[in-house]
Amino acid sequence: MTEVWTQRLKTMADARGACKICGERADAYAEVIVRGRHPSQLFSCNSCGFVFIDPVYWLEEAYAAPETSLDVGSVSRNLDVAELLARLLGKVTTRSDLFVDFGGAHGLLVRLMRDKGYHFHLYEPVAANLFATFCVADQKAFPAYRALTAIEVFEHLPDPRRSVSEMLEWSRCIIFTTELCPEERPKPSNWWYFALEEGQHVSFFTQKSLQVLAGRLSLSYSSLGGSWHVLAPRGDPISMIEATTLRARSVSFVGLPLTRFVRCARRAWGGMTRTQQRESLTLRDHVQASSIVLDQLRGQQTARHLDEAMKQAL
Repeated sequence: MTEVWTQRLKTMADARGACKICGERADAYAEVIVRGRHPSQLFSCNSCGFVFIDPVYWLEEAYAAPETSLDVGSVSRNLDVAELLARLLGKVTTRSDLFVDFGGAHGLLVRLMRDKGYHFHLYEPVAANLFATFCVADQKAFPAYRALTAIEVFEHLPDPRRSVSEMLEWSRCIIFTTELCPEERPKPSNWWYFALEEGQHVSFFTQKSLQVLAGRLSLSYSSLGGSWHVLAPRGDPISMIEATTLRARSVSFVGLPLTRFVRCARRAWGGMTRTQQRESLTLRDHVQASSIVLDQLRGQQTARHLDEAMKQAL
């Protein structure tokens, strides 16, 4: 640890800090080394229990490759999440409802949900859109989105209140996943979710901190069990019906990692998928994409002809 950073960390520890959720006092309780070389500190709020890393100054490096090579469960997680979301949304949404997947990386979840008949669009500011090229979220082109999904996004947010406020510009109902702190002030060596070797996880929530966050944004917080949560206006059917269903059928699921939770919920719900199936959007998307690509090719060909004509004229 360099002398400069040692002094900076000492200054921060002396000055304490303010919680990024509730604004109350937060104490530095552990030093961490991120990505093997970046010193920083873990802070814990004395009021709501929110835990965060500060200072954070390596994100450009950490997101040079948006999906870390250590996340080997990305594909299986998206498959499981798509199945559970279809079961949840099939109960309380209509076939015409629109959804936006916020921070959806390469668009795999969007593609899976559209294959299941749900009108999902992708909002992703960092990663390349590989699977949902012509399904990009657009607030001007489309009416209001019924719900926003943020799967394993909240732990990436350096400024949660600002980022969640940005999400609310898309939809007032946010369905998200993030692991809750397993204990007060978890030690860096005792909780895998810190993922210090990757450097992308910087915010860690307690249930109380999510309740406070909801209150600050005039929303209601609901836990769906495990790592699943909802921020929505009080009385929104998504938070009310789905939370009731999950709590009634999955009491023993609470605290399970995301993938195990989804698999347990799948078994508990039995044949529910059959009654909630929707017509896939795959063929429609293929036709639309083909039309767009052909128009682009025709445009390129026309442009070449114009260039050649201009050269001949000159």
